[in-house]
Amino acid sequence: MSKRAHLSFGLVGCIAVGFAVLVSTGCGDDSKPSDGSSGKGGQGGAAGGSASGGSGGKAGGSAGSAAGAGGAQGGMGTHEEGDQCMSTADCGMGLSCVAAEVQQTPIRICARPCTSASQCGSESCASPYTELAKDSICINTEPAPFGLCGAGVTAVCGGGRVCLYFQQSTVGVCVNLCALDPTKDAGIDAISQTCPVAGQSCISGIVDDGGANEVGLCGVEVERDAECGLDTGKLCKGSDICVPDNFNDDNSPQHCREDCSKMGTCTSGGTCTVFQEITYCKK
Repeated sequence: MSKRAHLSFGLVGCIAVGFAVLVSTGCGDDSKPSDGSSGKGGQGGAAGGSASGGSGGKAGGSAGSAAGAGGAQGGMGTHEEGDQCMSTADCGMGLSCVAAEVQQTPIRICARPCTSASQCGSESCASPYTELAKDSICINTEPAPFGLCGAGVTAVCGGGRVCLYFQQSTVGVCVNLCALDPTKDAGIDAISQTCPVAGQSCISGIVDDGGANEVGLCGVEVERDAECGLDTGKLCKGSDICVPDNFNDDNSPQHCREDCSKMGTCTSGGTCTVFQEITYCKK
């Protein structure tokens, strides 16, 4: 499945998984994954986390000769930047197999190692996944809400947003976390009291904050049969499920469909259909 395809699909029910927060407030900023969990039926397999802000680019500049030494020539493999690897031999020209973390799980990805930002063009040189200088890579700062982020695309979030990983994925989207009750302190950095984008509301059930139900996600709730996707900020209301029209087409549109897993019948048309772990009303 393409990194950019069907990213909203995959989470059914409230699943507790570790979430990583990747925030960038400027060139060279980085942060380390922390504990958390996520989930809401039909809103996409995302994982949310405690939004501790960037740690200020510890690995920038004097990143250590080890990172750059092996990356000058890179591998001769077929893996692209952000792909998981076992060794540099797996990676393409100019890329090295570098240590990273996703939802507190150690992995290795093909990336461009660096010792200074001058090696990275318009990007920054940092180690946002392990905070170790030897793991410094050229990293992009994604400026747009709901833009792709994470180890799989070697990008962190700008604009005070956090990277909300999709379930069992190295890719997430940059989101604004928000306080479901602005009168309470959720105890998480980089959380907004109100959503910064007009038309958005603070939606519950996406970010699992350990049962406290204090942290929401800024987005737009859409009705059944409307087009949806966490990567577009359009989330299904209630228990409806955001599913692709065609699971075999990476570019297929996604729409909110009725969850028929409990009753086995569809109340607003369609045929109750089972696909992998989800049951929805197919139209």
